Amino acid sequence: MSKNAGTKSLSTSVGHVPMDRLGKIFDGMFDGVWLVGADGRTTYANASMAELLGSTQAQMSGRRVTDFLDQESWAAVDGFLDRQQSSSGERIELRLRRTDGSDLFGLVAGSPIITQDGTFAGVVLNFSDVTRKRRVDAQIAQSQGWRRSASSRARYPTTSTTC
Repeated sequence: MSKNAGTKSLSTSVGHVPMDRLGKIFDGMFDGVWLVGADGRTTYANASMAELLGSTQAQMSGRRVTDFLDQESWAAVDGFLDRQQSSSGERIELRLRRTDGSDLFGLVAGSPIITQDGTFAGVVLNFSDVTRKRRVDAQIAQSQGWRRSASSRARYPTTSTTC
């Protein structure tokens, strides 16, 4: 009997890799890594992904991806996950909902998990947090808009006279 019999593994081009070994690799990554089964449920999330969502790895296990989305994002994620069955390399920007209700924006890339017999088993998602970048971009845009407005007022001053 194999030492790994009954344990989860992921098939790769170099063979089966036990999930406990992959977990050690994924947990060392800065970005979030999220494995989602074909049924849309979390099969694994690294510590970074759980932390980004304000959750724990244990709390994420078995939960649907949609549990962490607002309704506006459902269609985008549903289509993205469907497309992962036949390709990889696509990236989308996505808004997730943290457990405290705040927004988490990320750039998400996916790669399909295909079994040895060619069956789609799920997707590996790589999640890069862009929440802070979006906030800074919004502040810059707001600041530039204020400057344009102030510049416009300076060029065309309004005067008020009272009689």
